[in-house]
Amino acid sequence: MTKMRKSLLLTSALALSLVTGIMNAQENFSFNFNKYSKGYKNYTEANLKKDFSSSKLLSIVGMKRAKVGNKQIRAFYPKNKILGKDTGFRFERLLKPSKEGVLEYRVKFEKGFDWSKGGKLPGLAGSNTTTGRGVFGCNDNRDTRKKAFSTRLMWREGGRLIYYPYAPLHSSYRNSSNDIPTEAKKRGQGRCGGDLTITTLSVNKWYTIKQYIKLNTFNANGSPKSNGIVKVWINGKLEFEHKNFVLAGTKSVEVNGFAFHTYRGGSTKDWASKKDGYALFDDIKACTGCKNVKGGSTNNGGNTQSVNVAPTISLKKPANNSTYRIGDTIILEATASDSNGNLEKVNFKINGDFYKRILKAPFKTTFKPKRAGTYKIIAKSFDTKGLSREKLVTITVKARRRRPAVAVTSPANGSVYKLGETINLSANATDPDGNLDKVNYNINGKFYKTLARAPYNTNFKPTEAGTYKIIAKSFDADGLTKEELVIITVDEAVLSNNDFSKDTKIAKIKAFPSPAISTLNVVGITNDTPVSIISLNGRIVMREMMSKNKTQIEVSGLAKGLYFLRIENGSNPKRISFIKK
Repeated sequence: MTKMRKSLLLTSALALSLVTGIMNAQENFSFNFNKYSKGYKNYTEANLKKDFSSSKLLSIVGMKRAKVGNKQIRAFYPKNKILGKDTGFRFERLLKPSKEGVLEYRVKFEKGFDWSKGGKLPGLAGSNTTTGRGVFGCNDNRDTRKKAFSTRLMWREGGRLIYYPYAPLHSSYRNSSNDIPTEAKKRGQGRCGGDLTITTLSVNKWYTIKQYIKLNTFNANGSPKSNGIVKVWINGKLEFEHKNFVLAGTKSVEVNGFAFHTYRGGSTKDWASKKDGYALFDDIKACTGCKNVKGGSTNNGGNTQSVNVAPTISLKKPANNSTYRIGDTIILEATASDSNGNLEKVNFKINGDFYKRILKAPFKTTFKPKRAGTYKIIAKSFDTKGLSREKLVTITVKARRRRPAVAVTSPANGSVYKLGETINLSANATDPDGNLDKVNYNINGKFYKTLARAPYNTNFKPTEAGTYKIIAKSFDADGLTKEELVIITVDEAVLSNNDFSKDTKIAKIKAFPSPAISTLNVVGITNDTPVSIISLNGRIVMREMMSKNKTQIEVSGLAKGLYFLRIENGSNPKRISFIKK
């Protein structure tokens, strides 16, 4: 045994076991491509012999179509080609003979891969010889072929994965094409291999494929019993199990190797693809003499099998069935972990489309929707062995928030009222989103009244003359607002020079001339009486003390317009209008 081989076997035993309770284990082999960590380069036959033990390799074909790099091996399937001599590659690696065997590997078909009619994938093999010539071709001589078998897998149209055993004593193996049932022919089944569906694969996704076989036993007369067991796990889930296989035609047949085959199958040109394709492989593990096998395996540092469990995922934000608006910034936040310590990444998808990949915690990003509608958000965790788990939430995005509208219908902007009049406040209000909440009225900066529903009408009776700023303000349920302002004037009651009949005390008071140019004469005042001149907008522009002896007011400094002379009369002041020219 070479030093390299000793090192490889020792590393394999310590690094990764495929079994729970190995009893009389005969060989436990594993290899990954981690040492090829840089970009792709040719994987030569010399590399293969060094990595997989030269003395144990058989039937090496097509290594010129294999490259290693990025810690994996890459198979190339040229367009318009079929068979192992022109597509992919193949080799067989011997194992110590046993009645049971396990093979596990990871595979990913690269984005854009064309499944065409199908192709071969690795599987276990066995024979009645120590040289392990168990991967046989299609042959009508069952008596010869019952001394060997293979249990490779195949991909078929649309990514369908099938169990494809060359087991001459099994019903799937036919002596001639005339033996193939009609329904099997429709599926494209040949006469040599089975067509036992396992699951359906997708491109651009890692899968951990693991198969276990236990050979059938024999009757006292030496005839084989139909009690062989085959199982296949995909990403740790048992997808295929049969307990009626006849793989060994004679007692001397044992599991003694694995066939690492990958190429486009079939024998006619319609099996070829019209475009080049690639697949990646990694983490190859094989074991003979393994018992109590379960799905998935990880390194736990000893001779027991630990099932590779899918990573966990929890989508914290957004909450399921939550509602947002166009333009809102939505936080996408997930938590993820992996009990095997193999967490690789978390991907976010929105309505089926890839959105963001995050390689380490915190698994958090943001999303700003541009259209209203329903959004399905998926957070999906991946481990380095190809297992994954996802969490879905559904949210609703509504149209962008729009402000409500409001229009004051009463009073009219610029209108003038007399002191003591009741002023109607009225407004129309709407909300384009149907979420109108209320209308508030403010008068001169102070809250006056809230109206929760239409009609938005109320009354206001001013107690002082002056200018009034009235605001009607609409609110929607989201807190958006819109307001409209009107300005009115409230004047005190106005008496003309000829309207003094209601108050005899000031009936004799007169103001003239009107229009006045520089001086306004006020006559009829007998006692000291304060007077004010008020502009049309209600502002006091002059104050004077008038008496029997003071009868004139200088008005030359006033601007042209209508004014009011306010004459104090206890609690009932009166005004006389005049025009300044």
